Amino acid sequence: MTYTLNLFDDARDDIRLMAAYLDDKFDRSISDKVLSELFDQLENLRSFTKVGKPIETLGTNTGLTGFYYLRTPKNTILYDVNDAESVINILRIFDNRQDVVIRMMKYLINYKPK
Repeated sequence: MTYTLNLFDDARDDIRLMAAYLDDKFDRSISDKVLSELFDQLENLRSFTKVGKPIETLGTNTGLTGFYYLRTPKNTILYDVNDAESVINILRIFDNRQDVVIRMMKYLINYKPK
C-alpha cells in the first residue's frame, strides 16, 4: 500500500532553509542534487512506511511512542504514520551536522498533534 505524504509546516520550513543555504554556499547543481536525494527518500517512505527506527530506540526514556526517524547520509527525517488514513506526517527534517537527537527530543516534548 502506498501512503500519502503530509509535510508539516516545520518540515517545509526546514526544506526552505536547506535550499536557501545550499543555493548560497554551492553551485545550483549541488543544491538540486541534495534536494533530489532528500525527495527520493521521502518518496520511498510512501511505500516503506516504517523503514525508519522507532523513536524509542534512542533510549531517552521520554515516554514518546509512535514516532520514527530515518537517518539519511545528510539529514534525519522525523515522522509519524497514520495507518488508518494511510498518511505519513513529515514533522521535521534535521541536518545531521547538528545534534539531531537533542533537537528531535526538544521538538517532540513540545509537539502538539495537528
